[in-house]
Amino acid sequence: MSNVKFFMDSAGDLTQEYIRQHDISIIGQNYSIDNVEYLYDANPDDTSNPSAKDFYARMRAGGVPTTSMVNPQRFTDFFKPALDAGRDIWCVTLSSGLSGSYGCAVSAADALRGQYPDRSIRVIDSLAATGGEGIVLYLIIEKCLAGWDADAIEKFINAEKTRVFHWYTVDDLVYLKRGGRISATTALLGSILNLKPVLDVDGEGKLVSVEKAQGRRRALKALADHFAHDVSPDYKGPVFISHADCEDDALMVGKLTAQKLGREFGLESDMILPLSPIIGSHAGPGTVALTFFGDKPRR
Repeated sequence: MSNVKFFMDSAGDLTQEYIRQHDISIIGQNYSIDNVEYLYDANPDDTSNPSAKDFYARMRAGGVPTTSMVNPQRFTDFFKPALDAGRDIWCVTLSSGLSGSYGCAVSAADALRGQYPDRSIRVIDSLAATGGEGIVLYLIIEKCLAGWDADAIEKFINAEKTRVFHWYTVDDLVYLKRGGRISATTALLGSILNLKPVLDVDGEGKLVSVEKAQGRRRALKALADHFAHDVSPDYKGPVFISHADCEDDALMVGKLTAQKLGREFGLESDMILPLSPIIGSHAGPGTVALTFFGDKPRR
């Protein structure tokens, strides 16, 4: 696949090992907290950014982060070196139901196609976020390695990407209230009654609240329950669990998920991923997201 270059914006989550193995470039996205702006590109060696633990500690201390979408020029700046090197491009973006980044990537690709008529530039709206976005790129790479041609891969992904399931829970409703996902009254009552929302991403790539669980442990268990409902007992596909500075809870969800398949806890530790600040800014510390490729399209 030396003639193919893979890109993903930094709202998606993949393991560092996988990113290095497949030469994936993460297109950085700006965010700010405590009046300081940062560029997050999932580079673990970049000490100019706060660590995930530090970032979520700042949120717990009252910091209110903001994020900016990736503009067309940044996509262009990333794409051009690959095109100049004679490589074709696959780029996966955050759901168009959550951000305008997909449209910006398409604008950049459209402008570059005229300059590079012999190159293929394919931009995929993941209709997903965090590990779900990562799974879409994972599936593209899997098909590339299997020798599928680009047209067949694009047709498959666009037909099947709504089978990428996301089940989320958050620990503090204040962050969903700030983002307009729930009303102030709902947030207040939920906090008083210790209700934890269980959320999904629908077929249009938008975040929706599906149910409320009484207490944190029941909410985490609900993620594994939904997983068991959405996959067959012999499921062997990818499972990513992203967390916002709550690794023990993510590990518990991993254990419950493995038990649903009738196996011992066998998820590799590198499937437990820190949630990027791009998504964590809107979901808050304590968020756990379980993502996988289900047996049927999500609703």
